[in-house]
Amino acid sequence: MRTLKFMEAEAFTHRRNLLPLLARKLKAKSYLEIGVKGGKTFLPIRVRKKYAVDPNFTIKAAYKKSQIWKYPFNMFAKYFPCTSDEFFEKHCEHTIKKSTLDLAFIDGLHTYEQTYKDIENTLPLLKSSGVILVHDCSPKSAAAACPANSIDEVKKNPPPGFDGLWSGDVWKIIPRLTKEHPELDVFVIDHDSGLGIISKSNLFDDEHTPKFDQLDYSIDDIDGWDYDHMDKNRKNIIKTVNPEYLKTYCLLFN
Repeated sequence: MRTLKFMEAEAFTHRRNLLPLLARKLKAKSYLEIGVKGGKTFLPIRVRKKYAVDPNFTIKAAYKKSQIWKYPFNMFAKYFPCTSDEFFEKHCEHTIKKSTLDLAFIDGLHTYEQTYKDIENTLPLLKSSGVILVHDCSPKSAAAACPANSIDEVKKNPPPGFDGLWSGDVWKIIPRLTKEHPELDVFVIDHDSGLGIISKSNLFDDEHTPKFDQLDYSIDDIDGWDYDHMDKNRKNIIKTVNPEYLKTYCLLFN
């Protein structure tokens, strides 16, 4: 079993390292994951109440069995083989009560519109101390940021420089959240294609709150922004924070 010291040292290298640490730091009792695929992120999370949403689960039986052996509460995890829209419309009300969710991870469709919708649907479920983690908020290239409805669509007509890694235009959720939800603490760990952190509570004290330039834009402006525009002002548009700064000053990790 990995020690807490090891978890903290490796936390910012990958979402599969950060999420277990967040769960532990938050003393999480409930966890929602949207976009589960093979369960490699979902099953290692040691939280008693777990909810998995994906229209096409690919979890292998042997892997699932091994993870139940390592953490028996995985036996009681609930799986919803449907889209996130269907989950929130038909199942959520009877599954997760409002203001009871400690931690959520959103890694479903890599589109700005759907990811933002998933966040809006998750926020009412979140505790005041809860956290949402969103993958793919800082794409590493224009090819990775290519807007599309699926990776299969990208592969059929790959943009120049495409290497198989695809983040889509998820990054646009950050300036929109900043504009429409000033009450939230929102920033991006610029690692692992960008790990967006969304919190209802302040994650830094006043002295060490990361500073960003105030940008003048509208929601319609965001729709028209492309990768090049974001990349020229990445820090201020998607609010990137250095992992070392987080380790030192973010209240989540201290």
